Amino acid sequence: MNKKGDKVVYPNHGAGTIAAIEEKDVFSTKSKYYILNLSVGQLTISVPVDKSHELGLRNVITKRDAGKVLKVISQKVKAKKDVDSNERFKELSEKLRTGDAFEIAGVIRDLSKLEKMSTREKRMFSKAKDLLVSELIFSFNKTEEEMVKQVNKVLN
Repeated sequence: MNKKGDKVVYPNHGAGTIAAIEEKDVFSTKSKYYILNLSVGQLTISVPVDKSHELGLRNVITKRDAGKVLKVISQKVKAKKDVDSNERFKELSEKLRTGDAFEIAGVIRDLSKLEKMSTREKRMFSKAKDLLVSELIFSFNKTEEEMVKQVNKVLN
């Protein structure tokens, strides 16, 4: 079980700090909830403690792993030109939903290699960057601005 002050990642929302662990009465059932303050966007989320694992709540990656994640972004790979854009979008959406930092980095890398992104691919690219930056802020102990600059530098 995590504790107050732990840095965690909640898939599809990003990284944050456990601000509290509270007991809430939901539908006449008392349950404990992690109260997460997300690092980007000033959003607060309640996650049921007993379902946190199956919902994908996990600890922030280490600084060492964060360095490996940045290397994934910078990998030179050819964009798959023969893949239908709908199929590619579906595949990348699945990777994004996992909440895994390495998968998210792969989404960023793959989309950045496209000659032209559709509107929804641009939104996905932006969301993937936001999710990854929110976690790397904690891994590298940097500000959001510093992390955005570092990720953009790796992309270029």
